[in-house]
Amino acid sequence: MRNRSLLIWLMIAAGAVIVGLAIVFSTSDAKQNDQLRLELGKGLIQLLLVVLVGAAPELLVDRYQEQQLRAEQQQEFRREK
Repeated sequence: MRNRSLLIWLMIAAGAVIVGLAIVFSTSDAKQNDQLRLELGKGLIQLLLVVLVGAAPELLVDRYQEQQLRAEQQQEFRREK
């Protein structure tokens, strides 16, 4: 339930950003649009790098913890025999 409400809020925020960008692009001239596209591209590259740099270590840690848990469960199973 909590994940669903978070997803709804993220979708609302994304919609607001899209509407905001449409308004900015429609009210600016061609030269400003080119500059805005350039800055938007830079921002998207930064966002992707932050997501990748943040997600990669988290995935590695989760994988390591899962392997440790499996190893502990196997040891416990062997002890019970």
